[in-house]
This record gives sequence, C-alpha cells and structure tokens, in this order.
Amino acid sequence: MAKKTNYIAKVPDEQGLINYSAEEHAVWRDLYAQQIPSTKKYAADVYLKGLDLLDMPANRIPQCLELTERLMPLSGWRVAPVPALIGFGRFFNMLAEKTFPAASFIRSRADYDYIEEPDIFHEIFGHTPLLTDPGFAHFSNIIGKIGQRVEPADYSWLIRLYWFTIEFGLTVKNGQYKALGSGLTSSPTELIYSMNSPVPERREFNVIDILRTPYRIDIHQPVYFVLENIDDLFQAADRDLLSDIRQAQSLGLFESRYKCQPTGQTIMTTQLCDLSDQTCEPCQGGMAALDPAEAKTLLEELHPDWQLSSDSKVISRRFKFKGFARALQMANMIAWLGDRQGHHPDIAFGWGYCSVSFTTHEINGLSNNDFICAAKLDQITA
Repeated sequence: MAKKTNYIAKVPDEQGLINYSAEEHAVWRDLYAQQIPSTKKYAADVYLKGLDLLDMPANRIPQCLELTERLMPLSGWRVAPVPALIGFGRFFNMLAEKTFPAASFIRSRADYDYIEEPDIFHEIFGHTPLLTDPGFAHFSNIIGKIGQRVEPADYSWLIRLYWFTIEFGLTVKNGQYKALGSGLTSSPTELIYSMNSPVPERREFNVIDILRTPYRIDIHQPVYFVLENIDDLFQAADRDLLSDIRQAQSLGLFESRYKCQPTGQTIMTTQLCDLSDQTCEPCQGGMAALDPAEAKTLLEELHPDWQLSSDSKVISRRFKFKGFARALQMANMIAWLGDRQGHHPDIAFGWGYCSVSFTTHEINGLSNNDFICAAKLDQITA
C-alpha cells in the first residue's frame, strides 16, 4: 500500500517460494537485530506474544508460506506476496478473505532507517505478530468486509481506521505508551519517536475522530490514537461502521497537522494524502501522462460511475436527474470546482443529465490533477 515505487516486486516460483539474494537476507538480519531491543522495550504485550509464537528467523527473510503455516492454526490467516502497489479494492478483498498482502521486496541500504512504502520487513515483522491474536485478526477481517461494501469514494474514510490502529496505534501499560501498530514496531526511528518525542499529539481512541483525521505516509505521524483498553478496538469491529463513515463525512475532516504536498506521482492505497485533500498543481507540457496501469489504479479510488476511456486519456462520469434545473445546477457546481482548482473539465448537460470529463490537455492524457478533481467532485456529491 504505497505510492509509485522504485522497487521491483519479487515473484514466487512454482512452489510459492521467493529467491532472495545474500545481500537482501543481510538487510533483514541487520534490521531484525536492530529492531528487537526496541520492540522488547516499547511494543505492546500482544505484539510481543505474537512475535514469540511466530518464531521467525533472525538471519534470513522468512517465506510467506512459513508464516501461513504458523498463522493458520492460530487465527486462520494466510500471508501472500503481492507487488508493492495494490489498490484499496484488492487490499480490502484480501483482508476479507483472511489473506494478508505482503510486499515481496526488502528495502535497500539507502532506505534502511525509513522507507515510505511497505517492504517485507514491515509486512512480516510489523504486521503478522498481531494476526496471531484472534481479536486483531477479526478486526482486520471486518475492515476488509466493510471495504467490500462501501463505495470506492468511501475507501479513504474507512482506511483511516486501519491506519491509526493496525498501522500506527498506541496503547498504555502501567502509565507508559506501548506500540501496537506495524508502522511503529517495524520502524527503527518512528518507534522511538512515537514513544518519547514531545512533538506528536496523542489522542484518545475515538472512531469518529479517527475517520476525520487526515494522514500522510512520508513523514513521522503528527497524531497517534491511544487505546487505553485494547478491547475498545475489538468492540469497534461490531459498530455500524457504514453509519460511522456517513457521520464523519457530515462533520468533515479535521484540519491536517501537516502540509499536504502533491508529488506528481501516482497515489496508491496508502496515500501521501487523500486525493480529495489535495490541490491541483499547474501542469507543464514536459511532464509524462499517467500510464494505463496507473490510471486504472487511481480509478479504483473514485466513485464506480467514473469511466476510463479506451485509450486511458480521459475519465468521465454521467449524473442523472429529474428535470433540467438540477442538471444546470450540477454543471455550474462542476464549473466552480474547475475554476477553484485551475483545472477545467469538459461539461455537457441537458434535460435529466450532466456529464463531465477530465483530461490534461497539456500532456494529451491523464494527470493526478484529473483524479484530484474527480475525487473532490465525489466528495461534494456524496
């Protein structure tokens, strides 16, 4: 779950095994040796118990099949290798099937202390220990099942509940903060930062507040949510999360604690910022258009009525109404949005309909700006 990556996914052989190099195993070995003392000191008991149960190797990268063999008797979960880049739809489907998607590459030495996208150290060392616990395994499964039920425009709202708990959640033991989230337990720098730094805000666990809190993946988190009682998370799995999302949307997002800077790169599952939170950037003729695979991945984050043209150069959506006045109102609203973003769509309307198409004429194709505007339109019309 990451933005556009410079890493290449490892492909399993016919037996489902991945061949890692000696240097890649050495990176795992060094990360493991460095991280174990910190996790022993700062991680929550439930994580440490899971780490002991899995008994993963310290000197080599474990295979996903090995982890599956140990998880299945404990919680019924599997681990499957995937590319680093998967969309929300696939991610939620895999969780709903009790299959954890594990990016198959490991970070380079250049990204040793902090990597924006998840690598196999983050996935295995960070995530799988919690999946040994039936409560956490059930919560992850419920997130997947809810993800199958929501509209794509709601994906970014639901994923925040996963992000601020399974990825970056905190708990408390004897008055001391303890790390639950995989983004903490697998990070040499953010684990200590989340425990000791006075910079981040640590908020009481609250489902609605979590759903309203923006995040970024390329920085240490400015906000963490603290579970005084881990059972509160398990009880959240029994809530009407669809209603919670609607309530959060009606209240709107909190002001972000960071400066949201679009990168010009594809925004994937774990986004730098939600698309609807971003602002269009002026386009330059020399920039490259999104390729078909990138466009299809971003399309997954929009309302299902959005269509991608056969040449992957245009996205369009048709709204239906009863009468002419509402169609005209929609056309005016879309025009207002285009002016506000400095990125103008093609609009057609008449009795009972209003159609909108986004493309970036300067590059003869699609850019992030087209998807940002589409996501903002989805948010306005939700």
